[in-house]
Amino acid sequence: MSAPQLQNASQVFRKPAAPSPKPSVPTRREEPPRREPHSDTYAVGVFRPAPQASEAPEAISDLPAGFWIRATARLLDGFLLTAVEIPVTFVGLMFWGIGPLAEAIGFVTGLNVVFGTFYFVFCHGQWGQTIGKMVFKIKVVTVEGLPLSMKTSVIRYVCEALSALTLGIGYLMAGVRSDKRGLHDLVGKTRVVRL
Repeated sequence: MSAPQLQNASQVFRKPAAPSPKPSVPTRREEPPRREPHSDTYAVGVFRPAPQASEAPEAISDLPAGFWIRATARLLDGFLLTAVEIPVTFVGLMFWGIGPLAEAIGFVTGLNVVFGTFYFVFCHGQWGQTIGKMVFKIKVVTVEGLPLSMKTSVIRYVCEALSALTLGIGYLMAGVRSDKRGLHDLVGKTRVVRL
């Protein structure tokens, strides 16, 4: 009998061979996710609240308000002022007492002038509109289209005396001029536009 042959120790304790690497499959290149165009409106550290509906600027057109619509708005204001002044005058005369006719006429005239001045100056300075202008959707603005200040409103109202003292020609200028501005608008640097 022949003796068994011993294997070489290097063959017995040999490490198993590493598996052959798999062939690499070309992979699709991943693109970074797309982002919306950058806007700093809502960036971190920048606080700009979204505009509210009530804060939206009022649309001012460049279409001037003509003579007749302005005259009708003024006529409506006259009716409203008269409706308020009659009871106020009556109460005032009852309180002060009815004296001579000249004093009563002076009182009524003074009261009407003060009340009318306050009405037109305050309404134009605060809103750019009287009630008559609100009804007919017209507004008084500066030549640049900005709201009137109280100072500009006072100047414009005082200048209306020029339009009246010229036998109404200052008012009629709004009917013949292309920009529809009366004498008081020209001097007061204002214009009346449609909304």
